Amino acid sequence: MRKTFISVLIGFAIFISSFGFAYAISAGSEMVRNGSRTDRKLQSQPVNLSQAGMPVVGRSALAPDTVCRIGAFLPLSGAYSGIGLRFKHGLELALAAGKTAVFPWQIDYIDSAAISPATALADFKKRGVNIILGPIQSSLAQPVVKAAISLQLPLILLAPQPELTNTDRSIFQHFLNAADEAREIVRLLRRYKETRVALLHPENSFGNLFSKVFTQSCRTQEITIWKNSGYDPAAVDFSSVIKGLRQPQAKLDLDRDRKGDAIPCYPFSALVIADFWPRLRLIVPQLAFFGVEQQHLYATNRGSELNFAKGADSKLDGIIFIDSSFHSPHSSNLVKSYKSLYLKAYNEPASIYDAYAYDTVRLLTEARELMAKGEATDLVDSLLKVPSLELLTGTTTVTADGVFAKQLTPVTYKSGKLLQVQ
Repeated sequence: MRKTFISVLIGFAIFISSFGFAYAISAGSEMVRNGSRTDRKLQSQPVNLSQAGMPVVGRSALAPDTVCRIGAFLPLSGAYSGIGLRFKHGLELALAAGKTAVFPWQIDYIDSAAISPATALADFKKRGVNIILGPIQSSLAQPVVKAAISLQLPLILLAPQPELTNTDRSIFQHFLNAADEAREIVRLLRRYKETRVALLHPENSFGNLFSKVFTQSCRTQEITIWKNSGYDPAAVDFSSVIKGLRQPQAKLDLDRDRKGDAIPCYPFSALVIADFWPRLRLIVPQLAFFGVEQQHLYATNRGSELNFAKGADSKLDGIIFIDSSFHSPHSSNLVKSYKSLYLKAYNEPASIYDAYAYDTVRLLTEARELMAKGEATDLVDSLLKVPSLELLTGTTTVTADGVFAKQLTPVTYKSGKLLQVQ
């Protein structure tokens, strides 16, 4: 059985190489952060890696065959252990696919559900870890960032909070986030010539970031936001925010025989809801009750694969979702091959979580290759110079702030199926 598994992995590595993506070496890389990133809000002094007990990666000090260490701070127990295990599986597949790579890896795991961020990162520092990966929980993101900066440990944040990359040059972020989705929806609104829109969003970290970026993007695209309303993310009754979208028509606009009626008017052509399909199943019927079903509806999906196990849900028909290309109805050969490999390895369908872990290794590999070629002084510098890459989770481009931004995919729901929007 073990031989069969290894054969499958080796076969997958060979297959991927035929597409020119070099996924066979995607696990052979590692990242240390000490690069120069400018215009940061809380710019720290340059990190002296030799004093910090880590290998110096500048110049040619980091040989291709040097074993580099990642500290993975993931939930391996508790409420989020299922997702943490997915990330772990993705890392394992990346390592297995790169056994013959020139860039060897070692990954140390610490359970984020069992140990505080400060204690965990101090432990990683003692072990000589070069880069921290995690956490996935938004509630731990700020403490981990604070500890990483204090200990001068580079960090790739997996929590969907790209705004934290502004706190220090040593912080990167790699996971589907509200900012990417907000900008993609605005591009879609512009394509469909929507000029007057309304926004509903949960009042949590995701919804508030979405609202901020959405507002900024609409302003640059000359799209008017007629109403921007937040709601309790735990709510089941949305009647108050829906009623807030209405405005009475002026009496001059009323038919003479209906002057006494208060006819609701929705002065926008598109309604954007910054939430994913389980919440939409609650909101959409209430929209219909108040007569908003005629509006064009746009929503996020936040990487959650739609569940059609109970059959089609006509309430969601026609909604356009912005989602990761990993869930696209027209998956690339790269994605199809990965899903097949994951299913064979773990006897369950692949998910966006393990795919992001796999892609993180690929990004680190690209960064280390640039450094090995002399095109960057260290891994921070090289990560900022990584070219646009076609990954499992979509075309990925690093921003000046260290966010690995994604090209997302618009899909629409119709009769229990997802159809890609062209």
